[in-house]
Formats: sequence, C-alpha cells, structure tokens
Amino acid sequence: MPAATVKRAEHHPSRFTPERRWQFVDFLWSGMATKKAAAEVGITTATVYQRRRDPGFAEAMDRATASARAP
Repeated sequence: MPAATVKRAEHHPSRFTPERRWQFVDFLWSGMATKKAAAEVGITTATVYQRRRDPGFAEAMDRATASARAP
C-alpha cells in the first residue's frame, strides 16, 4: 500500500489587511465592541487577538478602547 500523503495548508494572505485593521480600530474609537467591530470588517475575534501579538496594533486597540470608555 502506498504511504498516505498529507497536503499542507497553502499560505493564504490575511484577510485582516492594514486597511481593515485601521477600520477596525476606528470602530473601537467610536465605542463599538470588539466582537461587533470585527464582524463589521469581516474577521473573527480570534484573528483580532492573534494580531495583538503586534505591539503597534495592540497599543492602537488599547488606546481606542480606553478613549471610547473615557467620559
């Protein structure tokens, strides 16, 4: 019997493009919840939290959510 072959997943470009990231952050600035903002730009919250590994993106998110909570 031939050995089973495993096809590796091909690398697909991220749907969370720089433009979508900044649209997402703009939604956070307006006070929108993370889950809703993610849905608005067509991504999942899992993608958002993976992207938070980028310190610049994490800081932008933190500032946006803090600003939205400020009186």
